[in-house]
Amino acid sequence: MDDDLKERIARELIGLVREKSWDKVTVRELTTRCGISRGGFYYHFQDVMDALEWTVSREISRLLVRGAQSQDAGASLALMIRAMRGYYAELKSLFSATKMRPQAVAVVIRAIQDNLRPLLSRCATSGALPREQRELLVGLLSYGIAGMILEEPDGSDFSPEFVAREVRLLIEARLNLPVR
Repeated sequence: MDDDLKERIARELIGLVREKSWDKVTVRELTTRCGISRGGFYYHFQDVMDALEWTVSREISRLLVRGAQSQDAGASLALMIRAMRGYYAELKSLFSATKMRPQAVAVVIRAIQDNLRPLLSRCATSGALPREQRELLVGLLSYGIAGMILEEPDGSDFSPEFVAREVRLLIEARLNLPVR
């Protein structure tokens, strides 16, 4: 039951963002749309940003499960990029909400990093890259991918498959190892 309520809150949160800017979304409006009390909301989440983080994390977890079913790490990464690109309007709204921008950037970057770490772990030798270098590579790639996801869709030749292939080539060149 709790997961169903959290799912409902997440759906309504995304619905509200499709209608208005993130900085205009309130707990009161969200609870009204869900038909729950404020206490019901606060039982599950600290605030709207916490609900957003849970929503993004849940979506990334689903993508990781689907991606893990693929033997191709590039296909897994392309799936994540395509899914995040599908939320372009919502992400653009979130990033334009000035009071929430720093938190929003952190949520999106963490979500991308959570997908890139398993990609790097698919390298033939897990110890081929020291932890500090691996985390630097994950950070650089995450910010680059986030920038591409937030580009205007009409003005670019954005292709998740192209980005995934290039990320894979960068990793292989850096490690001098094939990525499985």
